[in-house]
Amino acid sequence: MEQIPRHTIPMTRAHAKFYAAYVIAAVEYLHSQNVAFRDLKSENLLLDRRGYLKVIDFGLCKQLPPRERAYTCCGTPEYLSPEALSHEGHSYAADWWSLGCILYELVVGITPFM
Repeated sequence: MEQIPRHTIPMTRAHAKFYAAYVIAAVEYLHSQNVAFRDLKSENLLLDRRGYLKVIDFGLCKQLPPRERAYTCCGTPEYLSPEALSHEGHSYAADWWSLGCILYELVVGITPFM
């Protein structure tokens, strides 16, 4: 049986920028505290009643000192960076890769590698 790809309704670029700003602020804050999120995906982003974004599910976060790498492959495959998939060790850059995947999904309606 073939799996049906999950599609979302694409947003305007203006809306995508608005929500991306919230994710960027959250990721920058986590990184300033030496925390890598490691499971950034659209399912971990919720909207409150006023339409503001909330980041949830910090279960895979890892305290990661600067210039160190994590070697555990964890997260959702559609959003994982190449270095995380290849077990080469990943750092904060993996969160930025995931943000790029989310932005693509917001604007196009599917994840980039569907």
